[in-house]
Amino acid sequence: NVKDHRGNPIDPPSVRRHLGVFFERHTEELDPVAGAAAALASLSERAQVVVLSNIPLPQRDARRRALKRHGMDYPMIANEGTKGPAVEELIRRAQAPAVFLDDIPHNHTSVREHAEDVYRLHFVADTRLARLIPPAEHSHARADTWPEAQPLIEAHLFG
Repeated sequence: NVKDHRGNPIDPPSVRRHLGVFFERHTEELDPVAGAAAALASLSERAQVVVLSNIPLPQRDARRRALKRHGMDYPMIANEGTKGPAVEELIRRAQAPAVFLDDIPHNHTSVREHAEDVYRLHFVADTRLARLIPPAEHSHARADTWPEAQPLIEAHLFG
């Protein structure tokens, strides 16, 4: 879904380069999704919140600073590739019910393959992107705002 100014698709290696430059320049100035800080603060009263981000490793500290500045000072893991193996390890350590939120469908597939019992919530907060991405096949539900997502998370974790 990434195209040049003429509407031609950009090849995946170029997209990765552009994303790398974007994260180098703008990670600390990214605004959080509306409602994220309040929802996570509420959830963190009864659950452990962990941010699993596919941020490029050189920008992980910038991402941590940005999250903290916006009231989301939670443990953060910088990941590369699909997220299933990392979620599997987190679940092994936590030994507790878990919820996975992500906007990318193949990450839901990966989590299903590696940690099948994890509740998978397809969450696409950017309205432009939400129109382009159908619900992830291997998610349990789809929510695109925190007011939609929080009750689903609470129902799964707290009954």
